[in-house]
Amino acid sequence: MGRTRLSRLLEKAGDPRDMRLFLVWGVLCIVLTVMHTFAVANGAHFGGLLFGLAVGNLFFSHAVNRSGFPHSFCCSASACSL
Repeated sequence: MGRTRLSRLLEKAGDPRDMRLFLVWGVLCIVLTVMHTFAVANGAHFGGLLFGLAVGNLFFSHAVNRSGFPHSFCCSASACSL
């Protein structure tokens, strides 16, 4: 299956440093919420993260091992977040 123009553009949209930054930020938000320092809607943000993982998996599933686990996990986690 050939890659679409959209998938080639999306591959250049982010890099591992971006993902690391957002994951560190997410953990920091949880810590600050637990300490009652900064109130953040953590459930909404992590629901968005799961939804983004599911959508990204649909676009880039050709690059992942076709065992079915990543696709089914992301879709079920995304459905639970709704």
